[in-house]
This record gives sequence, C-alpha cells and structure tokens, in this order.
Amino acid sequence: MCDGAMGTMLHAGGVSLDRSLPELNVSHADLVRSIHRAYVAAGADVIETNTFGASRPRLARFGLEARTAELNRAGVRLAREAHSQAGHAALLVAGSVSPATPASLGHRLAVRELRDAFREQIEALFDGGIDLLLFETFGSLAELVEAISVAHSLGPVPVVAQMTFVEDGRTLGGDSPEEVATMLSELGVAALGANCTLGPQGLLDILGELARYTALPLTAQPNASTPPRTPGTLRAMPAALSSSARHSSAAAAARPPPISRPLPRLSRASNRPRGDGQTEVRRDLLFVPPRWPSNRRWPARRIRCSIGRPAASWWWRASCHRRPGPKRTARLRTLRC
Repeated sequence: MCDGAMGTMLHAGGVSLDRSLPELNVSHADLVRSIHRAYVAAGADVIETNTFGASRPRLARFGLEARTAELNRAGVRLAREAHSQAGHAALLVAGSVSPATPASLGHRLAVRELRDAFREQIEALFDGGIDLLLFETFGSLAELVEAISVAHSLGPVPVVAQMTFVEDGRTLGGDSPEEVATMLSELGVAALGANCTLGPQGLLDILGELARYTALPLTAQPNASTPPRTPGTLRAMPAALSSSARHSSAAAAARPPPISRPLPRLSRASNRPRGDGQTEVRRDLLFVPPRWPSNRRWPARRIRCSIGRPAASWWWRASCHRRPGPKRTARLRTLRC
C-alpha cells in the first residue's frame, strides 16, 4: 500500500496554495519528513518523494529552475531518512514524477525539451537512491511514453506508470484504457494503473477495463472524487475521504487479501448525489461515441448518453468547424443510433 497525498498534508500544515511544494524539501525539511513518518506509522509500504512537479519547466513558474537537481535530491534524502528511522526493511521509496508540461502552458513542449526535463529530474532521483520510479497523473499518453523511454535509458530502476482518467472513461488526452494498457505493456514497465481525478468507484471501473488488455500488475491511487456541486455552492468532501495519514491507517487495517486474476469485466458506473447528500451508484450501460479521427484539425467533444432505455436512444457529437477569418462557428450534428 502506498502513502497518501503529500500536498494535502502540506497545505494542512499551513503551506499556502501558491507556493512550490518541492522547495519545501529544503526550506521546511522537518515538515516534509514528519509527513513521511506519519505515513510509515500508518502502515504504508511505499512512500513517495515530495518531488511531484519538480521538473525544470514546472519549477520555472516559481523561479526555481536552477535548483531542479537540488530539490529532487533533497526530496529523496528526506524519504530515506524516514525509511531509516522506521527500521522497516521492506519499505520502498518511490521517486514521484509528474508531467513536465505545466498545466498553465498554452502549448506543448517540444519533444527534445520534454526529454531533457525528464532526464534532469530522473537523474537527480537516481542519484538520491530511489527504489522505483512512479510516474503519476499523466493526462497525455505520448508524454508518458517519452518519460518512460528516458527512464529506461538512465538505469534499470522499476517503473510504475499511472495515468489520470476522467468521467468519460478516457484520459485527458482522449486515450482509452485499451490504448493505455496496450502501449504501456510494450514499454517494459513493472506495473501500470491510474490515479487522481476519480474516486474509488470510478477508478475501479477503469482498472476493470485495463485488466482486459494487460497481464501486468495494476495500481490505483484514487482521490475523494469531485465535490458535489449545486448552483452557487461547492460542497466540501467529508474528512473521512481525504487522503491523509489517518485515512491510510484505516485502509491498512482493512486491507483485503490480494485479488486473484483475471479480474471480472466491470460495467461503467454513473454516480449521482442523492437528496440526503450521499452518493447513489448507478450501473447503466453507457455508450461512448468513437473517437474523432486524429487527422481532423478541429477538436471534437464527446458527449456520453445511455442506451437500452424504452424510448429511442440517441447520441450526439458536437464538432467545432474552423472557418476563414477570426470567427468560428459551431455546428451540432445529431445522429440517430
């Protein structure tokens, strides 16, 4: 079992939301080290370094790009110190690596720039002495492939590759679980899986799909899912669902025996809030329209709908057509199933 969120705990400790979290490996080393210790005491078998977002392009937002290697080595050192103090020989230290492309960037990084950013960070993590590499929260399969390629070129450390999926069952880049599992299985990773964005039920459905196309071990790191929204308000998630050391301790105590493969095929789940504030899980058969051809220059937005109902079923695709001039017009085409 892996530890929980690092950022959540750091913010709970008083760190502002607009601060670079990897920089705390140097300026607030005691705080980061104490979080590692809390997760170890809670029963975690794997602790992640506080290096998510510690690549040169992401650190440049805070003017810290020149300290990339320093902050990554410091992150490994703090995790190693918590490992040594725990006296737990089987405890593993995972080097956390996020997408190098900043979320606020309006364009994609060039492939060479992307590979250089991953190489600089991964080399520093290797120098620090990690046990494995954990690529997490990747929304682009192409970027994840580049990161794995760089990692394999630098050393034989095991690689765990995780992507983030949204409610339509695809990644942020539009890749299906079949495409993700097929591609990553060919790259020599030790395990693959999903993390973030979806809650436990949503991620369980994704794992069921991944299991159909790979024989590799699967990993999952769900969050508390999207908070329920009502007009004008945003309801906070219960404290029991937050990724904290207390949550990890409860999960460790209730850890079930390993699931024997193959996993059964799971239907997709559509979660909707009930009137009492709880979540009702519906297992309708959902139809996701096929992907828009990659050779088309305009983007397409997939809209999910249900089929198998008494009334006639429909599906829609909204396509944004580029026209000459600065203005763009959108045309909605409706097709009957």
